[in-house]
Amino acid sequence: ATFAQSTEKAREFGFSGGLGLVKLPRATRRTPGNAGQPPPIEPAMALEKTMGQSFAAKRLAGRTLVTDVATQHYINLLGRWLSTESSRPDVEWTFAVINDHGFDAFSAPGGYVFVTQGLLERVENEAELAGVLAHEIVMVAERYHLRGGVLDTPGLPDQLEADVLATELCARTGLEAHGLRGLLKRLADVGMFRK
Repeated sequence: ATFAQSTEKAREFGFSGGLGLVKLPRATRRTPGNAGQPPPIEPAMALEKTMGQSFAAKRLAGRTLVTDVATQHYINLLGRWLSTESSRPDVEWTFAVINDHGFDAFSAPGGYVFVTQGLLERVENEAELAGVLAHEIVMVAERYHLRGGVLDTPGLPDQLEADVLATELCARTGLEAHGLRGLLKRLADVGMFRK
């Protein structure tokens, strides 16, 4: 897909397609503050990638990816834009849209980030989508899946901390920083998510 096709697809979703973004100077990054939890294990990147592929395959559970190239290209443009300001910009990031009408996003070690078509259909603007992607990028970059020495789905304290770090990540990239907060509030208002 060309950038123009991706931008047109993004506009269909009501997004700017990443046009006109101005990269802000790098701000000081916060580090996770879960003092009571053991530090994440430090596998070699190849091992982390292999673990992530296995974890992602289990989470995908036979679901397929959206075949629209422009949609996949756009989600990769936005995700990679955000990942450049993460604590691990050197990860080989992969972003994909799953052909599923549920409202979900998840990540796996090694740089894998997935959102569902249903999530894309329900976010109201690019800031909300960027907030979701930033949250998942933080989950991978800070190795929340690997805490306690085992590959696992992060718990609520890690999820809440990732929300804060995702807001900071969006701000560093020049995107609206409070999209995730707005999305979570809207979901709570309609009973899809607890405040």
